[in-house]
Amino acid sequence: MTTVATLVAALAEHATTSPDRRAVSDDSRALTYAQLDHEVAVLAEEIASHSPSPGAPLGVLVDQGVDAVVALYAVMRAGRIALPLDNAAPSDAVRAIIGHAGAAAIVTDERSRRLLGAGIEPIVLGSRREGSTADLRAASVAVGEDDPAVIFYTSGSTGRPKGFVMGHGPQVRGARSWCEAYGVRPDDRVALLFHYSFGASRVSMYGALIVGAELRVYDAGRGATLAVAPRLHDDGVTFVHCAPSLLRAMLESLPEGPNLPNVRVLVTGAEALHRRDIDQFRRHVWPGCRLAYTYAVSEAGPVAAWLIDSGTDIGDEPLPLGTTLPGKRVTIADPRIDGIGEIVVAGEGLADGYWRDDERTAERFGVADDDPAVRWFRTGDRGRLRTDGVLEYHGRLGTVVNVRGFSVDMAEVERALRALESFDDVAVVLHQARRERLVAYVVPDVTQPPVDVVRVRAVLADRLPAYMVPAMFVVLDALPRTGRGKVDVRALPAVPTGRPALSTGFVAPRDDVERAVTKAWEQVLEVGPIGVDDDFFELGGDSLAAAESIFLLQDTLGRDVPLAAFLEASTAAALAGMLRSGGERRWMSPVVPLRTEGSRPPFFCVHGRGGDVMVFRPLADGLSAEQPFYALQIVGAPPSAVRSVERLAAYYLEDVRRVQPHGPYLLGGYSSGASVAFEMARQLAAAGERPALVANIDGVAPEIARTRHRLGRVTRAEKWMRLEARWILWRLAWVRWRVGQKVFRRSGPSPWRDFTKQSKFTRRMMHRYRAGPYDGRVLLLRSTRYRRRADLGWGEHVTGPLEVVDVAEGTHRSILAAPHVDVIARRLDAALADACAEAPT
Repeated sequence: MTTVATLVAALAEHATTSPDRRAVSDDSRALTYAQLDHEVAVLAEEIASHSPSPGAPLGVLVDQGVDAVVALYAVMRAGRIALPLDNAAPSDAVRAIIGHAGAAAIVTDERSRRLLGAGIEPIVLGSRREGSTADLRAASVAVGEDDPAVIFYTSGSTGRPKGFVMGHGPQVRGARSWCEAYGVRPDDRVALLFHYSFGASRVSMYGALIVGAELRVYDAGRGATLAVAPRLHDDGVTFVHCAPSLLRAMLESLPEGPNLPNVRVLVTGAEALHRRDIDQFRRHVWPGCRLAYTYAVSEAGPVAAWLIDSGTDIGDEPLPLGTTLPGKRVTIADPRIDGIGEIVVAGEGLADGYWRDDERTAERFGVADDDPAVRWFRTGDRGRLRTDGVLEYHGRLGTVVNVRGFSVDMAEVERALRALESFDDVAVVLHQARRERLVAYVVPDVTQPPVDVVRVRAVLADRLPAYMVPAMFVVLDALPRTGRGKVDVRALPAVPTGRPALSTGFVAPRDDVERAVTKAWEQVLEVGPIGVDDDFFELGGDSLAAAESIFLLQDTLGRDVPLAAFLEASTAAALAGMLRSGGERRWMSPVVPLRTEGSRPPFFCVHGRGGDVMVFRPLADGLSAEQPFYALQIVGAPPSAVRSVERLAAYYLEDVRRVQPHGPYLLGGYSSGASVAFEMARQLAAAGERPALVANIDGVAPEIARTRHRLGRVTRAEKWMRLEARWILWRLAWVRWRVGQKVFRRSGPSPWRDFTKQSKFTRRMMHRYRAGPYDGRVLLLRSTRYRRRADLGWGEHVTGPLEVVDVAEGTHRSILAAPHVDVIARRLDAALADACAEAPT
C-alpha cells in the first residue's frame, strides 16, 4: 500500500509502478492507472489556465462515472478544492451550495451545465482540449498533506448549507485505515454505489485508488436499483459498500441460494440494520462473504464495525455497532446514569472543520487534552460503550422531542415498531398543529398478514409508555427518501384527520349531552368522528386535553367537571351518564379515591404542578392490591387554604383524618406537592402521630426552588415562550378568550379557578415556605435530570432516615409514566410494606 501523503501523489505513484493495471471503470469505458493519471493531468492543465487562483473551491457537476473521478482528481491536482455536486438534485439546491462554498467555476458536462446560474464559469468536459503531453506534471500545482482536498455538503436538518472540509492528509490516512480494517487489496474490484457527492463515497473511491485496486462506478440512484445485484456478479466485484436500503433492494432481487460468489466483504451503514436484514443476507449471499455493519459519520468517516459471518450470534435488537476501527478512538460525553451519552470520535480521517462556519466548527471539533495532535468530533449521536468495548447506538440527539411535556425518543419508537417484524420500513415524526402527537409512517412487509393497527397499538402499549405510542398510523408503499438515502420528511403525506383505528366500533351520539361531549373531544383532539364508546386516552388525550374539553363543556352545557372525573369516565357515554346523574360532584372533594380496597393503611399523595391527580393512576395500578391509594387535589379549596404551604397542609390533613382518623399514616407528594406532604408530616409529628413513611417523588427542597426562581428571573419570559407556549398557551389561550369570562362569573368549583390556585401555589407559596426539621423516615424517588444535589436539598431538613432512589432515564414529567413508573411503584411498594410492618398498631 502506498505511503504517500496526498491523494494525487498516490495516483501518480500507481501510474508509475502499475501503469497497466485497471484503475476505474463504468458502463461505457475503463481506464488504467496510466490513462487515468494522464486524463487527470490534461484536465488539471485546463483548470489551471481558466479557473480562479489555487486554494479556491471548484465545483464538479457531471454524471456519475469515470468522468467524475477524473474531474475530482484534476481539480485537486490543479491545487483547487474539489466541490462534488449532485446533478440529480434540484437546481436551487445546487446553486445554494455553490453560493455558500464560493465556487466561481464548475467542471461540468453538456447535460449538467443547465443547472448552473448566471455568473458561474463552466469548464465543460466535452470541449476540453487534449493539450501537449510533453510535461503535464509541470502544469499542476504542488499539493501538500495539510492542504484542503474536498468539501462535502451534508443534508442537515437546519436548512442551512453545511459543508465539511477534508484535507489530503486526513483523507489518505483515513482511507488507508479503512482498507487495512477490511483487507482491501490491489487485486480487488471495489464497487462505488454512493454518489460521488456524498461523504460516504470517499472511503470507497479514495480507498480503492490509494490501495491500487479497481474502482467500479455504478449509477445506482437512477432507477437501476434492482439491476445492481446481477451487475455486481457479472462485473466480478469483490468489495461492496452500500446503505441498508439499497442492500434490502438488492437482496430482494436475488433468488434463494448462494449468490455473489466473488464478493468477500459487504459493508453497510448510514441507516439502521435489522435482524431480518441479516437473515436475508445469509439466505441470498454465499457463506464466504462477510457482512460488516458499520457506524460512520460524514465528518469522521467509518468509526466502528461489527463483522458478521455465518456463525455470528445476532442476538436481539437493537444490533450493536461493533468495536472501534483502527485509527479511531470513541468516548461518551455527558453520560447519564445508564452510560448513554453523546458519541465523540477522535483519531484519523476527521474533517478539518466546516467550510465558512467557524462557530459550528468550534462547537463540534476540538483537540484532545492529552495529545494536541489528536482531534475529536462531537457526532450528535447518542450511544453507549459496553464493558467489552462494543459500541451501541441509541439514536440522534435531535430525535428526542417533547410530546405534551414528556421527552420522547422517536428512534426508540421506531425500534419498537421494527421489532414487530410486520414492517419493512418505518418513520416516526412529531406532528405539531394545535397539539403535538406522534405519527408513524409504515411500509408493511408483504410476506406478513395485513397490518392490524389496533393489534400494533396494543402490542406497543405493552412495550412503551402510553405517551410514546403513535396516535396515528399511515400505511405507505414506500417511504420517500432523499438522494442520500434519508427519509424525506417534507415529502411524507399529510396526517389524516379521520377517526383512528380503535379497539371499539363507532357508535354515534344518542342525545344532546353525548353530542356535546363528542363534539368537544373532536375539537380538542382534532380527530373524528368520535363514538360514544371510544376511550378518550386511546384517542390520544391526556390531562391537558381533558382540561380543554372541560372548558368547552362549561361553555356549551354550563356544567363544571373536575379533571379527576376522567379517572372513572373516559368514554363519552360514561361522562355523559355522569353528567346526567350529577355523579361528577363526588370527584370535587380534595381526596380522590384511586383504590379503596386493601388491608394496608391508605397512602395519601399530594398533587404536583397544575393540580393534576390523573398522573397518579399508573402509580396506583403498580402498587400491591392490598394498598389503598388516595390522591389529594386542590379542587374546592377555600382561598384561606392556599395562602401558605402550612395552611394547605392543615387543610388536607382535615380531609385525610376523615378517611383515616388515626395512624399509622403513609404520605407522599409529587414535585411541588412533596413540600406539602413534608409539612403535613411535620404537623402530624407535632400532634404525636409521626407518619410511618413520607415518599417524595422528585420534589426539590424549597431552597432549591427559590434559587432556581432567582437565577431564572432574567430569562423567565424567554423560557416561558420557548418551553411552555406550545404546551399550555398554544392549547389553552384560545379557550380562555372564548369561555374565560363565563367560567370566572360562574359560582361553584371551577377547573380554571383551581388551575389558577395551583399556579399561585407554585409561584408564591413554595417560594415563601421555610421547611423545618423532620426526624421521620423519608423515601426520595428522584429523576436523573438534577445532578448537583443527590438529595435535592432535603438532607438539610430530614434528620431521620433518608433513602434516595434514582430512576434511570426518567425526566421530571415522565417519571410517573411507564416504564419509569414501574421502578417507582416497585420501590415505593416495598417501602410502604416495610413501614406498615414496623409501625405500631
